[in-house]
This record gives sequence, structure tokens and C-alpha cells, in this order.
Amino acid sequence: MNLSGRRAKIQSAYIVILSIVLIFSSLIGEEIGQARASEHILHYYDKFLDVQMLDTGQVWAVGHMGKLIYSEDYGKHWVALNTKTNKGLYSVYFITPETGWITGESGVILYTEDGGKTFTQQAEGVTNLPLFNSFFLNKKNGWAVGVWGTVLTTNDGVNWRKTDFNKDLVINDIYFFDENKGYAACEFDTVMMTEDGGETWKALLKTDDWDTGNFFGIDFIDENTAVIVGTSGDIKYTKDGGQTWEDAKNNGPWEESAYNNDPGRSTLLNVRFFNDKQGVAIGLEGAILSTKDGGLSWDPPSLITQFTWFSGISLLENGKGIIVGMANIIITNDFGKTWVSPFENMTK
Repeated sequence: MNLSGRRAKIQSAYIVILSIVLIFSSLIGEEIGQARASEHILHYYDKFLDVQMLDTGQVWAVGHMGKLIYSEDYGKHWVALNTKTNKGLYSVYFITPETGWITGESGVILYTEDGGKTFTQQAEGVTNLPLFNSFFLNKKNGWAVGVWGTVLTTNDGVNWRKTDFNKDLVINDIYFFDENKGYAACEFDTVMMTEDGGETWKALLKTDDWDTGNFFGIDFIDENTAVIVGTSGDIKYTKDGGQTWEDAKNNGPWEESAYNNDPGRSTLLNVRFFNDKQGVAIGLEGAILSTKDGGLSWDPPSLITQFTWFSGISLLENGKGIIVGMANIIITNDFGKTWVSPFENMTK
């Protein structure tokens, strides 16, 4: 298979996954208005793509059609906030209860200084490509990434520019340790590293297999130890800062996928850790896997439902956490041993 054939096949896979995540979003309109009571927040057609929970209890979840919901009590009760956009919102990152950014469709970057009550748009005209993820060190230094190797950076929290990195590669997730050193999980089963703040990147892991998959999520336990997740339940870990990677043991069930005809493990879209031992990976077909040994082996705690997907996850050191996805929000208070929905009997 030549490169164009490979690209076509990978793009087809992306279309399938994006269709799963965003299907019907263009057909379903939603009035974006003032805050509403918790029982009117979650609807059967909602598709939440990312979430962040702070130690102080604030939680923000974003999704299709500009939807943003907010909680002040670790996800027990919610209100809807007005983003004044109907663009798909793909990532949310708050560094304080007041200061945060949301990135999404068509290069949109929304900024707030009041916890999401009001937003200003940043980076207008910098790119019109979707920005799948973001990462911030503080109020000044941050990055946003997406398709076609797009890497945007800011050093004042306000003004953004596109770096010189130019590669036909989808960047799905990023993690930075300081203003220079960062990592990225990408398509083509590629993991990249930068040592100059995202200006240039080198591949730490890649494959020459034409039938390659994609890495969608990455998280670090410390500067040397990280886990990446991706297509068909692929989980790998490193203990030397990404120089070498090993396959983790995925004990999830083998089954026929609802999204293709090949039996296998569900594709994983995200991964986060509570601490240096306990973490959670999530994905398609209601996949939830947990680890108690720092990412070496993963087990399914329980099947929530096969007819859903999970995309966003945020975990705290105190054992609290939240997962969001297709018409689904579930929370834990015990390091992922049990997950419950604050919206039981409320979905409309």
C-alpha cells in the first residue's frame, strides 16, 4: 500500500471515530442560554468530549454544539454556561477556578477569567483547523494542538502563534513538564517529544506498518514514567522518558466491535492517573480500564454499557474523578472502584 493509500485508510478510520463522537450534531440544534437546573442539563443527544475537575471542586465539561456545563461540588450538581458559540468544543483546561481555556472546531480558543461566566475569543485568524487538545503550565504558557501537525503556543496567555512545525500528522494529546519539554500522542502510532517548546519535534515511537493505528491519549506519572493508549485497546508504557516503550497487559474483553466487523478490544481515547499506581483508561463501547501497578496491567472494573463511549476524564489525588462521553457523566469518590451517575433518572 502506498502513502496515499495509507493516508486514505487512516483518514477513513478518523471519519468513523469522529462520526461516532459527533454523529447527529449537525442535525440537532440546542438553544444556548442561561444556567438551568441540574435535571435539565443532560440530554440523550449530548456528546461531551472533555472534562476537568479541580481540587477545589469546580468541574467543567465541554462538547458538541458549544455545550459547556459547570459544577461546584465535584460533579454532583450542574448548571449550563453560555459559550456564545455552536462550534464543537474538544478540550478544556483550567489552571485556577477562574482562569481557563477551551479549544475546538475551526481553531476556536475561548478564554475566561471568571470561571466560565463570560468568554473572549483568542487566536482569531491564527488557524481554522480543529484544535483537539491543550495544555497549560500557568496563566502565561500554554499549547493547543490538532490536525496537520498544528501546534499553537502562547507565552502570555493571550496572544497565540503557530510554530514552524509542519508535518502531515494528527496530534491528539500533549503533556508538558516546563516551557521546553513536552510529549505528544499522535496518529500512525507515533509518540513525539519536543525540547524547544513545540518548535521542533522528534519521534520517540513510530511504526512502518501500513496498517498502523493511532495513539489518542498520554499521561505522565513522573518525568520518566508515562502511559499511552490508542486503537484496539493498545496500551504502552515507558520508564525512561519515552526512549523505549513496552506493551502493557490489557485484560479487557475481546468482542466484536459495534463500529467495525473485526473482533478485538475497544479503542481507548484517554488515560489519566490518580497517583503513581492508580489510573484509568477510557474509550469506545463503554470501555473503562483501571490499573493499580502504575500502568503495567489494566483490568475492567465493570461494564457500564456497551452502547456508549467515553472521551473525557479528570482524576484527583484524593480519589475523586469524573468521566464524560455520549449522554454520560459518571463520577467516583473511591479511586475508580465504583462509578455512579449524578443524573440518574434525569436524562431527557
